[in-house]
Amino acid sequence: MVSKDEKDAGVIDLPRRPLRVSIVASPALAVPPVGYGGTETVVHTLAAALQEVGCMVKVLAAGTTPNSFSAPVGLDLPSPEAVACELAQVANAYQYCTNVDLIHDHTKVAGVLLAKWASVPVLTTVHNDCSPIREEIYRSYPDHHYVFLSQAHADRYPGILPYGVVFNGIDLRQIPFRAQGREDYLLFLGRISAVKGAHEAIIVAQSAKLPLILAGPVESSQKDYFANRVAPHIDGTLIRLAGEVAGSKKWLLLAKARALLMPLQWEEPFGLVMIEAMACGTPVIAFARGAAKEVVCHGITGFLANDRPGLLEGIANLAAINPYECRKWVSKKFSATTMAANYLALYHRLFEEVKEGVS
Repeated sequence: MVSKDEKDAGVIDLPRRPLRVSIVASPALAVPPVGYGGTETVVHTLAAALQEVGCMVKVLAAGTTPNSFSAPVGLDLPSPEAVACELAQVANAYQYCTNVDLIHDHTKVAGVLLAKWASVPVLTTVHNDCSPIREEIYRSYPDHHYVFLSQAHADRYPGILPYGVVFNGIDLRQIPFRAQGREDYLLFLGRISAVKGAHEAIIVAQSAKLPLILAGPVESSQKDYFANRVAPHIDGTLIRLAGEVAGSKKWLLLAKARALLMPLQWEEPFGLVMIEAMACGTPVIAFARGAAKEVVCHGITGFLANDRPGLLEGIANLAAINPYECRKWVSKKFSATTMAANYLALYHRLFEEVKEGVS
């Protein structure tokens, strides 16, 4: 079912006939996610959207979803163990990829490494930032079909020809919209880590004299960062810690916030939380890094800045942002239906190229 928001936004026509698709995710990802989720949320949303338009979808991941395969390992292990687990997962998954037209791979490298042994074409969505090892592997397979989450993301992999760029999407039916009655706090939602800029969000909130709620998990690799640069500022009044949030609690925090703060310290490939906030009618104030320049419409759905004074200027001008425009922007560009339609276009293109012997 297509939501009213998506109908009003003029969702592009879906391609011709439904395809049979196997979606393979990492054994480290539970689909649907338990608690905080990024890639696993996108995989789950895409599978559901494809099924709604008539596709036959098999999800092969570490979780339990309709038509899914439970991987023997669901742990987030460090490399090289992670690579070995992914290789085992994909090799095992390919045994189940029968009677399908293509495989949509969401693993880091295993799908690329094993694609030549698959009986059908493989399309890989790259979800992570560029690393030397990952780039070297991708360069070794230049004819593989790579999809990136934004143009900024694709630009991080110079020399690798993108098969396509597809924005992540969200199911707007699951997201509450709030036009007024916001509370007087700023929100940081995501992994509490150096690259996400939790420490910068604290400085900005202190400078603006506005309460800040920090919501998200602290990964084991970030415990020292949290102890040294975040925890000393948590006072329960101006700077508050909500911990990891999900479900209705997450949506309520997003919908009631004056703004979502995204003081990114890295080139974010996409930033799912930004479209989640805007879908709630909540503006986003972010550093103009990575995909933020493609996700946030400056002056319409939030503000992009190059420095801390720019972030503070955005906070000062929040009254200029119309919550309805935020929701409309997401409906037009980042709905689950639009994501599915864009992937279906790539699926059909790949399927036809293989039939004609082009790829």
